[in-house]
Amino acid sequence: MTRRRDVVGIGASAGHAYSQMALDAKQEEMLERSLYDSLRSLREKAALLRDIASRDDINSGRLIKRADGYDQDAATVEAMILSRRKSAA
Repeated sequence: MTRRRDVVGIGASAGHAYSQMALDAKQEEMLERSLYDSLRSLREKAALLRDIASRDDINSGRLIKRADGYDQDAATVEAMILSRRKSAA
């Protein structure tokens, strides 16, 4: 960490330097992107399991139960995203 006047610089592993505010904004952007990627992946997994269940009479109950679990996880992540947006406003 380096100090120049009233700006604190934080060095990244690639040799870039960020102010604290710029680093905070970049991390916030990366975190939001990560949450949205997770949400999309959870929804896609649930949809895939439901699609497989529709073609598999033997395992359909188990697959739908797993899909429901992914839907619950997606709802949790979505609530996190919405909560973060409210607190940032």
